[in-house]
Amino acid sequence: MSQTASDLVYRQVGSELVVHDRTRKRLAFLNRTAADVWRLADEGSGPEAIAETICREYSDAEPEVVREQIANCLEQLADLGLLGRAPGASCKEEPRDG
Repeated sequence: MSQTASDLVYRQVGSELVVHDRTRKRLAFLNRTAADVWRLADEGSGPEAIAETICREYSDAEPEVVREQIANCLEQLADLGLLGRAPGASCKEEPRDG
């Protein structure tokens, strides 16, 4: 079953990105790195390109460890049904109150 843009909204809350899947009635809490992986994957970056980007951001990161962690993160994002649905693609930022 496909989901539409109105089914998925996100909001930055502190250091986390909270993603609300309205169809599945589920929240996902993504830390900064997972949110970056989510956005990069949505932009069409593959696992290797995502790992390279993350390694540039975290100069002390070991590339092999980062690649493994990116693969795990992408698998978890897929399990949550979030891949292909990052900001700008098929979800929208929830408006802030006030």
